Amino acid sequence: MNYPELIRERRSIREFANNRILDEQRSELTTYFYKECGRMDKDLAVELVIVNEEDDFAGDLLEGSVGIKGHALHAPIYLIILCEESPYKLYQGGYMAMDMMLKLQDMGLGSCFLTAPNGETVKRCLNIKSDKACVAVIAAGIPKRERKELRLDMKSQSDVKVVEVDDKRPPRLSEEDILWWEKIGQKVENWSYVPRDIDRALMCAALSPSYMNRQPYRFLIVGKYMLILSRKDEFTSDSDVQIDVGIAMRSYVASYETNQEADGMWKMGVPEDLPDIGDTSEYKPVAYCNLIGF
Repeated sequence: MNYPELIRERRSIREFANNRILDEQRSELTTYFYKECGRMDKDLAVELVIVNEEDDFAGDLLEGSVGIKGHALHAPIYLIILCEESPYKLYQGGYMAMDMMLKLQDMGLGSCFLTAPNGETVKRCLNIKSDKACVAVIAAGIPKRERKELRLDMKSQSDVKVVEVDDKRPPRLSEEDILWWEKIGQKVENWSYVPRDIDRALMCAALSPSYMNRQPYRFLIVGKYMLILSRKDEFTSDSDVQIDVGIAMRSYVASYETNQEADGMWKMGVPEDLPDIGDTSEYKPVAYCNLIGF
C-alpha cells in the first residue's frame, strides 16, 4: 500500500451504501489484521471481531454506545479490535485501527472511527466472549455517494468558474503547527533544519483523524529524539486522547514503510538521557523514537 497517498486522500465516511460486504472482503481484512497490520507493541495479544449490520443487526445493537452522541452510523460492517490488558492498550488500539482504516481504503471501502466510552458495553452488546479489552470500533462499508457542493474557482478576475467539489474534510493543524523544537511550545525557526522524511512523516500525522479533530498531541524534536506529547483536553476523554495519540503514531510511521519495516519505532515513556524540555504541565511526553537512521 502507498501509505502517504492513502493518508492524504482519506476522509471519514458517515453515510454508507446498503451494499453487502462480501465474505472474501471479510476474509481479506481478517488475514491482513493478523499477518500484516502494524502494531505499536507486537508483544500485546490482539483480536479482531467483524460483525454485520444485515446479519447481526450490529448498528441497532451499538446505537447509543458508540460514536459521537451515540450515533453508530449503521454501517454494513463493524471492526472491533480487542487487546490484552496493558497500560498501553488504547495506544495499541488507535495504532492498529489507523492501519485497518487505510487497508479498508485500499480495498475501495470507506470507514469511520467510532469513539467507545465503555468497551465492556460494546462487548456485551455484541455478545463478544473474550478476556481482552475492546480498544477500537470502526464502521466500514462502501461510501454513499455524496451530493457535491458548488464553489467558485477563481484563477483571475477574468477566469472564474463554478466547479463541483466533494472534499468536506474539516481543517486540521499542519505539520508546521504540531512540531516543536528543543522546548515545549518553541516553534521551528528554520524549517530547512527538519529532514525531508521527518517533514513527510509529520504531514501524515497531521492528517490523521482524531476525536472532533482536536489533535490532542504535539511532536517535539530534542537532540537525537522525536517525542510525541499528549494534551489533556477538556472536550476529549483520557481514553480518546490515548487512542488519538496511537493513531498519530501509526500515521507518522506509515510514511517510512511499504510494509512493516518501521514497526517498533516508537517506544513508550521517555529516554533516560532526555534533556530539559520545559514545562510539561499541559503537554506530557508519551513516547519517543530515535531520529538516527530515519
